[in-house]
Amino acid sequence: MGEAHAKKDAALFGSTWMQDGIMSLPGAPMAVGKDAIVNAFKNQPALPPGADFKINPLEIKVINEDWAYVFGVDSLTMTPLGYTVPQKQTFTFLVLLRKTADGWKNYREVLSANQ
Repeated sequence: MGEAHAKKDAALFGSTWMQDGIMSLPGAPMAVGKDAIVNAFKNQPALPPGADFKINPLEIKVINEDWAYVFGVDSLTMTPLGYTVPQKQTFTFLVLLRKTADGWKNYREVLSANQ
C-alpha cells in the first residue's frame, strides 16, 4: 500500500482491497466497498510540497491460513501554513487481511489520529 500512496496510483491501491472491504479514516464516514475505498483514495487532499508520509508496521501476525493483521503507526511530517518548523502527526492503524485466490487483500482498515 505504501507504493500506491507514493505513486498516487489508485488502481494499485484498489488492487490491495477486497470487493466488500471497509475503510474507516479519521473525520470521515466509513468507505464501504472497494469502489468507495478507491474513490476516497482518489479524493484525498494532496500532501504539501516537502511533506513526508511514512507507513510503519509494528506488528504483522498471521492468525491462521486465511486471516492476518497488520498493526502500526503512520507518520506525517510537514510545515503547515503559518509555521516555520515542521510538525509531526501520527496515526495508529489496524488492517485485517484475508487470503484470497489472488493473495492477501485488505478486508477492514481503521486509522485513528493520535493528536
